[in-house]
Amino acid sequence: MANWDPAFPDEHVSWYNEYIQRQGPPAINWLETPRLKQGSMEHFIEVRGMALFSPNNGDDGIGSLMAVSPLDDGSVCLWDVNGTRGKRGGIIATSKPDILFIDGRGDQNTRRSKKIDTGVTECVSVNNSNNRAVFAVQSHLIEVDLSRLEVIQEGVPMTVGTSLGIHLQDFRAPSQFHGDVVERLDIPGEEDNPFK
Repeated sequence: MANWDPAFPDEHVSWYNEYIQRQGPPAINWLETPRLKQGSMEHFIEVRGMALFSPNNGDDGIGSLMAVSPLDDGSVCLWDVNGTRGKRGGIIATSKPDILFIDGRGDQNTRRSKKIDTGVTECVSVNNSNNRAVFAVQSHLIEVDLSRLEVIQEGVPMTVGTSLGIHLQDFRAPSQFHGDVVERLDIPGEEDNPFK
């Protein structure tokens, strides 16, 4: 006889909830799409990664839960996930454009070197205790105060731990020379042949 019941012997299974989750109609709540208005035209702005943010570690008095994300125009956007500060899934605040670009504001922000990397899926990390987030933009980390939506520090060094070791990424450090540079050490002294 085949064992069609995947439950463990001591596990209690609610077959009603199981049926509803498999056969019931899906209920999906979407977040409001960020838009850019230019004159009479309106364009969608792409979201690049997302993280959940609970102000003051969830101890803000009203139980706020927000989503934070960098946008393609270099701004930061906050959504109200559970509807405590406005419409559920609605945009609460958006920063000024270009705050995440290292070169600052300007007309050349469409250049590939200034845009948020499209290959990175999660480029934001949130610290709930001090209401800050760190965004990875190209080879830099930018720290933003989420209560003011302003850049605090540009280019923060980052430490990455892997199974092979700990690596320090600091954009301020000079780049390493490649093999095409020849290093030579001249020691002052006699010109005698050391192999005599």
